[in-house]
Amino acid sequence: MSQESDGEINLPDDDPAAVRKMIGYLYNIDYNATRTQMPDYEDDVEAELSDTEYDAETRYRMKLFGAEFIKRKRIKQLKEHEWGGWKSQESPSSSQLCLQAKVYALGEKYGMQGLKNAAKGAFESEIQSGNVGIDDFAEAVEKVYTSTVSEDRGLRDVVVKMIEQDILLLDHVVVREVMRATDFALDVLLYMSQGMRSQARFKRFNDSP
Repeated sequence: MSQESDGEINLPDDDPAAVRKMIGYLYNIDYNATRTQMPDYEDDVEAELSDTEYDAETRYRMKLFGAEFIKRKRIKQLKEHEWGGWKSQESPSSSQLCLQAKVYALGEKYGMQGLKNAAKGAFESEIQSGNVGIDDFAEAVEKVYTSTVSEDRGLRDVVVKMIEQDILLLDHVVVREVMRATDFALDVLLYMSQGMRSQARFKRFNDSP
């Protein structure tokens, strides 16, 4: 991340669609799982405003706690569907899983736990929806394992448990390729063998003198 002299912040290494979702989250403290376009945030934005007008000192204090203003009135609620800057385009479900993984990685990169939680929730909902193709699942697994550290189990545990739910995913070449290229195979093995390993430990303990 770099900041130019004119105040613009450049994020050249990050996926633009994921960045738009991150910025949308920052503006709204809300998370729309499918919308990828961000608003033109200007004074003429459609918004529900407070009846009260606040002086400069009060506005300053309220902004410290996350309030936003248009001129002297507080923004109570942004009317998302009337924003001229929003385009009605939405990412197809086929790309949603990988996009949520990218957003999750941005949350980790920029220290935004709330964004990570929101992206994880959207990721779980999408993967359980039944709308995810094999190629999209494999692509998302690769993104999860190449954009998070091994200690971050947030999305890794989600994709590992999918193998338990649908073991036939292992029949597909694209899934096997990801397993060869990442730690996904090891995680699946460790997860699926938990019961057997527990039994072996119990047996060893009982057999010991």
